[in-house]
Amino acid sequence: MTSRVKSSGVTIAEALQVVATELSLTINELDYEVTREQFFAEDGTRLGVDIVEIEAWIKEKIDTSGIEAARDWLQKLLDLMNIEAKVSFVVQKNNRSELRVLSEQGGRVVGRKGSTLRAIRAVMKRVMDSQENAWEFSIEVDGGEKSRDSRRRDHGDRRDYGDRRDRKPRTSRRDQDKLKQLAKRLAQKVLSSQEVLVINRELSSFERRIVHLTIQDMNGVGTESFMDGDVKRIRIVLEATVEE
Repeated sequence: MTSRVKSSGVTIAEALQVVATELSLTINELDYEVTREQFFAEDGTRLGVDIVEIEAWIKEKIDTSGIEAARDWLQKLLDLMNIEAKVSFVVQKNNRSELRVLSEQGGRVVGRKGSTLRAIRAVMKRVMDSQENAWEFSIEVDGGEKSRDSRRRDHGDRRDYGDRRDRKPRTSRRDQDKLKQLAKRLAQKVLSSQEVLVINRELSSFERRIVHLTIQDMNGVGTESFMDGDVKRIRIVLEATVEE
């Protein structure tokens, strides 16, 4: 197992930079885990902290050719469906990957009660199996208005699409505007500092979509989702480091 290095800083980015400097690497070559015990007292009371403690390690070099093949296949399919979309991917553990579809026509990708998304997933699985692609894929659709009966994920197989414990009621228009302003401020901070920034606030899938779409329109920065324990979070990164 890759050895872990403990570090601390006012921000996660600062703590990562300490490790990166020590190992003569860049932040983007590191993965990390936040030490969760620091946020709780012995009696379980949640604590506020001024210094964040992490454990960081060198990212494992992974052959992503199989994920890229699935991404390209899905991108081509959406093009044939005349759906304007951008497909990217996030590598997960145990040979799993999440394909992320960013589109203002997200409702068409999902379909009524997730029917279109389930059909896409079934066909893609058959194609990938025929190519002996060993990766397992989930699909998340971000962007566009959805109908009352549609779902952003196909619930037919929770192994592939995850559960929705992070689902929250949609935010008000005012809260949406505040979230967009926050996303822009944080993106500007990344541009100024040239350092990765993690949004530690727990966001619903709808709120994450707002952040992705807001920063998508900005030059020089991008976003990527990642799992922090059981919580999905967003990293804001320099555009050249976005994993696609």
